[in-house]
Amino acid sequence: MDDDFSVADYLREQLALTRTTWARLREHGVTDGSELQLDFFYAAATKARAAEFKQFLEQETDYEVRVTADRDQWIICGHTQRASLSLAMVEQWVDWMVTAGLHFECVFDGWGAEAP
Repeated sequence: MDDDFSVADYLREQLALTRTTWARLREHGVTDGSELQLDFFYAAATKARAAEFKQFLEQETDYEVRVTADRDQWIICGHTQRASLSLAMVEQWVDWMVTAGLHFECVFDGWGAEAP
C-alpha cells in the first residue's frame, strides 16, 4: 500500500460500492431477508501474506477460501455460507472484511452475489 493510502477513505469507498451492488441486487429481486451466498476477493503482494490471511479466515469463519497467483500479486477469494441478509448486515460484514484484510496487508477488492 502506498503512503497516500487512507483506511477511512478506502472503507467509505467500499461501503459506497456495497450500496451500489445491493441496489443492483434489489433490481433483480433481492430484498432484506433474502438468502444469499457472498463471494469475496482480495489482493496481496506476497504469497506468505495471502496464506496467513487465508488461514485467519478459515479459523475465524466458516468461509471457503482459496489463494491463487495472478501475475505480480496473489488473489484470495472465497464465499460465505448462505444466510438471510440485509443491506445493514452486508455493510457491517464489509467493514469487518476490509479491516481484517488490512491486518494482513490484503486489500479487499469487493464482493458479489447471485440474485435468487
